[in-house]
Formats: sequence, C-alpha cells, structure tokens
Amino acid sequence: MAKLGTLLTYDIYKDHKTVKEALIKAGWKDTIISDTNVVSHLPNTTFWHGDKSAQTARDEFIEIATFNNIERLMCYEFNIWAGLIGKAHEND
Repeated sequence: MAKLGTLLTYDIYKDHKTVKEALIKAGWKDTIISDTNVVSHLPNTTFWHGDKSAQTARDEFIEIATFNNIERLMCYEFNIWAGLIGKAHEND
C-alpha cells in the first residue's frame, strides 16, 4: 500500500494565523481528497502533505512556529484514513 502522506497536528501559544499562512505557503494542505475525489476538511490545527516525512514535517514546523511557541506537535506518516467531510474553514 502506498504512503498517502504526512499529517501534522499542533497546538501553539500565539500567532495562529501567521503559522497557518506559512504552512500553506510551504505546500501544506488543510484538506485531503479521497480516492473518489471527496474533499475532507481537516481539524483547525491539522495539515497534510503528500511528499514530506514525519521528521521533515517536525523540523519544518519548528522553524515556522518557533520552538518556544509550540505547546504540542505530532507528525506521522500514514496510508489509510477515514473521516467526516466537515465544513470549510472560515478565515481566522
């Protein structure tokens, strides 16, 4: 089974909008598309990337958010997922 990508989820203390914008600029997505082209919106502080390892994701996030601003961070590679579609994110 092929790797679908890396999921990054986090809690930070400040600068939420700036961090999210930087992640999107770096190619991270706040949606994931199923095999049947259904778009699922990820939770607010969760992003997906198809070409980065968990280690690269961690290092990149620390650089974007700065180490002292990070409360929690988890990055993991996956190949199977299931979820609810959810509604699109509002600008925050």
